[in-house]
Formats: sequence, structure tokens, C-alpha cells
Amino acid sequence: MTRTDPESRKQRCPVCDAREIYHRRTGANGGYGPRLLPGLGRFLKSAEMDVYLCAECGHLQFFADEQARQRVRDTYSWRRLK
Repeated sequence: MTRTDPESRKQRCPVCDAREIYHRRTGANGGYGPRLLPGLGRFLKSAEMDVYLCAECGHLQFFADEQARQRVRDTYSWRRLK
């Protein structure tokens, strides 16, 4: 596993080095908050993301699912940085 692999994030918190990391997969559609991955879902289905939370310091990380990462290359909703 590489350091950028979301699964490696469950090992230790990158901020406080704690091992008490919690994980949840959730939709990125907004609902009561912002749409975090606009344009990367499918018709009537939002993109999903993995969320990791450190119970010690509260550090929070979001990772787009594989399908959303593949779609980002072909959408006009996102702009690649140069």
C-alpha cells in the first residue's frame, strides 16, 4: 500500500499518530451540506467517498471513490491544475 492509498489511512492519524481511526463510506451529494464531488456521479446517484476520522484529534480526511476518480478526467465540472 502506498501512502496515498485510502486504505492505508486507517492505520494511523497523520496529525497525531493515534491508531483510533474510524471509517465510513458515504454519498457526496450534499443533502444538508455542500456537494463535494459535483459532476462525478451518475444519473440519480451521487459519487461516493470514504471518510476517515481520528477520534483523538478530530482530523478528518475525504477520498473520492474509484468511479469518481475515473470520471474527473472527462467532466467539465473540474479543472486540472497545471
